[in-house]
This record gives sequence, structure tokens and C-alpha cells, in this order.
Amino acid sequence: MSTVTNEFLAAPARGRVRLVAAGIGTVLVLGAGVVIGATLGGQDTAEPAAAAAAATVGASPTNAANASAAAASASPTIRTPLQLVRGARLVSGVSVGYPHTTVGAVSAAVEYTTQVGSSLDLDRVAQVAEAIAHPPAYGGDPAAAFVAGARDIRRYLGLPTSGPVPQGASSTFGPMAYQVRDERADEVTVLLMSYLTMVSAEHGMEQRLILVPTRMVWDGADWKTAKRPEGSSEYLELRRKPGTPEATAAGWLDFLTP
Repeated sequence: MSTVTNEFLAAPARGRVRLVAAGIGTVLVLGAGVVIGATLGGQDTAEPAAAAAAATVGASPTNAANASAAAASASPTIRTPLQLVRGARLVSGVSVGYPHTTVGAVSAAVEYTTQVGSSLDLDRVAQVAEAIAHPPAYGGDPAAAFVAGARDIRRYLGLPTSGPVPQGASSTFGPMAYQVRDERADEVTVLLMSYLTMVSAEHGMEQRLILVPTRMVWDGADWKTAKRPEGSSEYLELRRKPGTPEATAAGWLDFLTP
């Protein structure tokens, strides 16, 4: 979602790591223009199942106004999870071709960030970038920005920054809840509260809760990720553990994958 270079969460004793994900937001592979720029806050080690739970997320209105109203309500309300949709076709193994609706934008954001954040293979990341990014937002070369982010994650994990991914090393991105911001006819920012699980010989398994703001733009045929403007909010004040009353109060909505 945008070079979107969201800032990364500070890793214990390792400084701030820029996870560059998929140009989508900030979390996956944030690198120089990270697509998924997000900050890894304190080290939240959630159950291993939490990362896998990237299959269910949010529930509620499909527009920012309704979402805000629901969050502001003092009395508990039952909100139906948003049913995400699949893209109309596959490109390089990525589901693309979403409807020009809020549901389509949220569905695309979940798919794109998951694809980018769940690979440390540089060739694969480049392929995904070509399928999901809006080229003009990345100077015409989105693959370079996304690959830079993947290299940052590999470097953080103590892995070689080129060549095959060492056996046993992995990155798994699992969106768990969403919110929408700045919704317009052809653009919307999708916030994704997610778990990023990274594994390497040097770090073992490390799981972090990260908030990824993903800018989605309509290119006339499909939703694409785009670099976020300099100085854009990272919404870190909304960071809450998914599924908790605090997350609901902060406006987080659930969704169901197709």
C-alpha cells in the first residue's frame, strides 16, 4: 500500500526496522517507500495461532463515517463481520480484479499486504509488486521499492540480502481487523491491524502486532497500492490487540475472508 512507507516498529535492541511490505501499507516490507510502513510497537508475542488467523478480520460498516459512529457508541452493539470478496483473476498468483467499492478496496488491501508480507523471496516480491502497485506512485518502478523492503527484513533477521531464502526462514503477515480513512470515489486508506511473524536461525520466531496504513487507488480497472504522502499519519494511537474490547472501542472492525 504507498511507498507507503510506514515507519516500522522499533525492535528490541535492534533499532527501528523498516519493514517494506507491499506498497500497501507499511508493514510488510517497508523500505524506502515502503508499501507497508508500520511500526512494530512493543514486542507482542501472541499465540502462534494469531498469525494464522489472518483469515478472519473485521466486521462492520464499509465506510469510515459508519465505522466512526459505531466506535463512538457507548453501548455494546453486534456488528456483522465484513465479508471480503475474491479478485476476478490471478496474476502471478495474486488475486486481482476487485470491484470499485469499499469492500473491494478492503479485500484488495488484505490480499496485497498478505502476499507481500508473507515472502522473503526477492523475485517473488518483485512479481507481487508488479501485480498490485500503481507504477506512477513509485517512480515507475514499484518492484525496486518493494524489494528494498524485503531486503530490510532479511537484514533484520540476519539473513543474506540476496540469493535464495535460507531453509527455515520465513515471514508471515496476517491481517486481523480493519478501518477505513479518507474515503473518496477513487481512493481510500485502509488500516490493517495485523500480526507479522518472522522466523530465522538468529532470531528464532518473533511475532509482532503492527498497524499498517495502506493507501489504495482506483486506476480505472482495479484497486492498486500507492505511496502515501510524506508526513501521513501512521495511526499508532489506534494500535490495539485484535479481538479485545479496547480494539472495538478504538474502531476496529472484523472481516471474513472468502
